[in-house]
Amino acid sequence: MAKVQKQTILDAARPSITNTTSILHKRKIIVYLIVLIPALLIAGFFVAVLFGVNNDRSGMEDYLRSKYDKEFTVVDVKTRASSIGHPGQRFGTAFPKDDTALIFEVGKSRTTGVYFDGYDSAVWAREERPKVSAFLSTVYGSTNVPDFEVTALIPTDAAPDPIRGVIPNIDDAITRYGDHFRYVIFIKASTDHELSQSDIDGHTEQLRKIIKFVLSKNVSSSMVRYAVDIRGRDVSYLCNLSQNQLNDEDEIGNCITKTQGKAW
Repeated sequence: MAKVQKQTILDAARPSITNTTSILHKRKIIVYLIVLIPALLIAGFFVAVLFGVNNDRSGMEDYLRSKYDKEFTVVDVKTRASSIGHPGQRFGTAFPKDDTALIFEVGKSRTTGVYFDGYDSAVWAREERPKVSAFLSTVYGSTNVPDFEVTALIPTDAAPDPIRGVIPNIDDAITRYGDHFRYVIFIKASTDHELSQSDIDGHTEQLRKIIKFVLSKNVSSSMVRYAVDIRGRDVSYLCNLSQNQLNDEDEIGNCITKTQGKAW
């Protein structure tokens, strides 16, 4: 009789044990789903991003190969937007496979799908830099040439870029496309002290010589940016002159002025 009662109690307990096990199993499934679903969504997002990056990179390399008849490598593809809500543009860092030191940007509009690049500008800047350096040594002395940047390009907003295949040297390019050409020199001088009026006058004379050099290029759009940074201080002296100011003596004579912040 006691055995029968014991068996009856065990039989009565089995549904409760079964139900508890079932509940625990369901809870485990729910926990797994809570963890798994976000993980799958995140993984899917990164796969989509990676696929998009690889797709853009491949498209940029195909575009450059077709335009210049040579192989290029594109890395570090990113989106840059000009304002909040703007779809922006895709940019990558590129270089020819046979000249990895020649680095430039290649891009693609996310609204129009149009590609653009700075390969020709990079070629011309490297070609022009020794010429500018040699000229500046006559202005400052061979041991005192300041750092500088030179930019030579055909703006895509001024005219469709006509350069394809082998890049012509800069002199030939200016002769052929001078009415679309832009030439910019940015002088990056520095000093340990604030500039006196005599110092400013001296820099202004150097500025005039640089302007004359830039105007001798005979392009449609020129610009000179002249900066003197005060080392160790958040102060600089700055002058920006665009094409229509380069022949204006009043603009030139009063251009170099003190400003807060670094110029570069």
